[in-house]
Amino acid sequence: MSKYAVLAFFAISAIGCAEVQPPVRTPVVSHASRDEQICVASAPSLKEGDRVQFGRRINRPINAKTNLLAGSTELTARGQVVRVISEQCSVMRLPSDEAVHADDQIMSVSPGQTSTR
Repeated sequence: MSKYAVLAFFAISAIGCAEVQPPVRTPVVSHASRDEQICVASAPSLKEGDRVQFGRRINRPINAKTNLLAGSTELTARGQVVRVISEQCSVMRLPSDEAVHADDQIMSVSPGQTSTR
C-alpha cells in the first residue's frame, strides 16, 4: 500500500467516526430573588413599592505601613418593599446574590413606581 492510500484510509475513517452534535442550549437563570423580613430600629416610613438601598460601613487600612483605618459606606444590597408589617419591619424583595446583615444601614429610599393600567 502506498503512503497516500494509508493516509486517505485514516482520513476517511476519522470522518466517518466523528459525530457532530448540535450545541445544547442549557437554561440559564437570568434573575432570581427572594423575600426577606427586615426590621430597622429607626426606619423611615416605608410604603409598598418603595425601593431601598442598604450600605455597610467598611474600615480599611490607609496603607500597608500603618494601623490607621479609613471608613467608608459601601452599597451592599438593593431591594423593594413588598409588604409593610409594622413601623420597623417590612418584607423586602432582594436579588438572590445580595444579603442584608444586622449592622447594615438604609442609605436611600425612593418611592416606588405606580403603574397606570
